[in-house]
Amino acid sequence: MRSKQLHTTLFFILFLASSLPGQYKINGRILNEETGLSIPYVNIAVPELSLGTVSDKNGYFEMELDNRSRRVIMSSMAYITTDFRASDLAFGKTVYLRKETYSLPQIDISSRLLRSLPRRLGLKNRSRGPSAGFGSRQLGTEIGTIIDVTGEYLVQSAHFILNHAKGDSLQFRLNIYDYKNSQTGEKLIKEDIIINTGQTKGTIDIDLSEYNLTIRDDILMSLEWIDDDKGLGNTDISFDCKRGKRRHRGIFIKETSGTDFKPMSYRKSLSLCFYLMVKEIL
Repeated sequence: MRSKQLHTTLFFILFLASSLPGQYKINGRILNEETGLSIPYVNIAVPELSLGTVSDKNGYFEMELDNRSRRVIMSSMAYITTDFRASDLAFGKTVYLRKETYSLPQIDISSRLLRSLPRRLGLKNRSRGPSAGFGSRQLGTEIGTIIDVTGEYLVQSAHFILNHAKGDSLQFRLNIYDYKNSQTGEKLIKEDIIINTGQTKGTIDIDLSEYNLTIRDDILMSLEWIDDDKGLGNTDISFDCKRGKRRHRGIFIKETSGTDFKPMSYRKSLSLCFYLMVKEIL
């Protein structure tokens, strides 16, 4: 009788363990369907769980889920977003993504139509003050701020004031979104802009002149955390803040791939010291 009870108890423990979250692992590698080359930093999301990650520089990914029936979405700039069942992504699955074709308008701006002196859009602090970090420890999390745009401008460069970072090899993805009616829209640059930096503090500068990006409406500009340097996480990564304008005050956080931006619940009067250098189109 005692042996039967022990057997029943062990069966129950094994059943419980198999039903706990994080017990079903998916992993594999993501490749370009046409070339067979790996695709780095692909966003991998399970929206119903607010769970996500990013593939590494060689296209490899790994994630733990609660069950095999979950819907997994893979998306990357210049590739068609594709859905999978978790059960199809186990045991080192090779995934192929197909290139997306974009029809972009031709932009031809004569130098005589640009104001000669550059202008700053966004906030830049003169002295160090408060700071804010990523709101999530999942790869694919983003931190961003809204930049007011009144007029038409050709973007020259983007700048982010890093307050502190423990790692010596940081990797971010720069994202610039259309922002209208309090909603984040599409990305305005249709290719990945990867930032590699080892700075512990100071300004990160990114030259954007080659993209011929013109803006005439408000944008949301963010940094996406895409690589965990030596397993240190992102809790020690922070960016300078200062009091923002009333119209678009706040710091916006995206928990991970496939989730929406939300305003940070504290420090509502602050905005990030993220800014663009632009030239006005006359």
